[in-house]
Amino acid sequence: MDKRLNYEEMVMKEAERRSEKSERISVGDEVMMKKHLKKDKLDSSFKNRLFTVVNQYHRNTYVLVNNQGVKLKRAVNGAHLKKSVRREDTTPKLFNA
Repeated sequence: MDKRLNYEEMVMKEAERRSEKSERISVGDEVMMKKHLKKDKLDSSFKNRLFTVVNQYHRNTYVLVNNQGVKLKRAVNGAHLKKSVRREDTTPKLFNA
């Protein structure tokens, strides 16, 4: 009986950990969408285009808009999204001038 309780606790912790990932994305965030068809195994898993989250349905479904302001036809599951992080300074500083 004790092993069963430990297993159930472990399953619940894993479910909570998975749900935390989707909660990190909120309305207004820039995200990248996953590629479903890759050319080869070295190809990037995510598209190079950025999308903005406009609306969130339920807990893990999002409505996206591309950078031209065009809304995607279908909502996207949060498991297929990755939050984009922009660097503030993209120019490398090699010399102190």
